[in-house]
Amino acid sequence: MKQIPLVLLMTFFLLNNMHAQESCKVSGDALQGSYTGDCKDGRANGKGKATGTDSFEGEFKNGYPDGEGVYTWSNKDVYKGTFKKGILEGKGEIRYFTKNGKDSVLTGFWKKNKYFGQFERPYIINDKTSKTNRVEVSLVKKGDNTGSLTITSSQLSESSNQLTDGASQRNTLIPSLTDITVIAGEFVTQSVNNLAKSSVAKVQQMKFPFRARLSFSNGETVEITFNERADYDVAIAFL
Repeated sequence: MKQIPLVLLMTFFLLNNMHAQESCKVSGDALQGSYTGDCKDGRANGKGKATGTDSFEGEFKNGYPDGEGVYTWSNKDVYKGTFKKGILEGKGEIRYFTKNGKDSVLTGFWKKNKYFGQFERPYIINDKTSKTNRVEVSLVKKGDNTGSLTITSSQLSESSNQLTDGASQRNTLIPSLTDITVIAGEFVTQSVNNLAKSSVAKVQQMKFPFRARLSFSNGETVEITFNERADYDVAIAFL
């Protein structure tokens, strides 16, 4: 007779726990099935595990995988890394099988559920001197047969020269690349072509990561790091 209240109490807690898990919603069709873990306001919040056709174990927020976790697809591909509102966002590693059955690993950064690259920032503008108005870097092309840099420099302001008759003549002196100080990596060739309104320098066969200080004929310098192997365009405007 003394065991009956204990059995009833255990049954109550078991049913209550099952009801709590059933009422804790998880977002995403592929994760509909069972959930165990932390819950808040009827949604998965905190650490937990959801299992449907796919499964996810890790951090949840408002029902979505959000934070660190491991996602396993029905085809056994596995992603371990960070999530944002149910999608791959940030640093992670995915293990998958190719069509010929080979086990492969892809490591790097994801943005909006798509692989972005090995580095979160393919390039970094480390420093520039005071009369450098603008530095714009564009990643043109990724791939194995890449590794070139095109640098276009221009002058925004004009200089004024006084003529013998008292009149003034306005000239625009185009700053050109004069030196490359390599801090990391290496390159093989460089060339400079001075045009009417700009100067274009080409650096080829770079070894990555490549970091260099670019010096120009006007005494200004720009320092840039290129992390990811690619072809880049750099546009620099001086005051």
